[in-house]
Amino acid sequence: MLAYTKLWARYLNTHVRGFPGAEQIAQGDTLARVMAIYMWNGSVSHGGDHWSFSNQITAVEKCLRIRRKPPVTRDGRPVDNGTDPIFSPNDMQRAALCQYMFFQAWAIEPNLADTKYALPIPGLLQAAAAFSDALKKINDELLKFLPCSGSPIDPTAVTDCQPLEPVGIPVGSAIPYVRTIPQSIQY
Repeated sequence: MLAYTKLWARYLNTHVRGFPGAEQIAQGDTLARVMAIYMWNGSVSHGGDHWSFSNQITAVEKCLRIRRKPPVTRDGRPVDNGTDPIFSPNDMQRAALCQYMFFQAWAIEPNLADTKYALPIPGLLQAAAAFSDALKKINDELLKFLPCSGSPIDPTAVTDCQPLEPVGIPVGSAIPYVRTIPQSIQY
């Protein structure tokens, strides 16, 4: 396992500035720190990216197709959207569908709070449980400052928190669960 890990570190060190090299990865808790950062970036942070991108930026603001040629000079004529539209209604329909299907953060079971890791070493299982407990405490504190949306379907992303676990909705409702922080595997 360590030989594979060193090879992995060597490859990443070549392309990712600051990533530990083959010999550094085996020193102390370096591998544990690297994996914790990777798991954080791939789950909480990336889920937050999707949350912000889908709720704070409208489909119009991030339309994926622009049908107008770029200007060739700085002093060109003003743009008339009536005669030279930036995008078509069909483009907007596709952008809205993309927003709903890809950018919106949908948690599926298990979400981040319910994820169980198949760690082979008992000490790692205890560390994962401690991490989960600490994450729930951070979530509880955060919710004191940034409450969840009153609507289970339409959050107000600027002022609302994406919770770790469903909050304020009857247990068993599917809507609040899909609005919790997803685990990394679905991205």
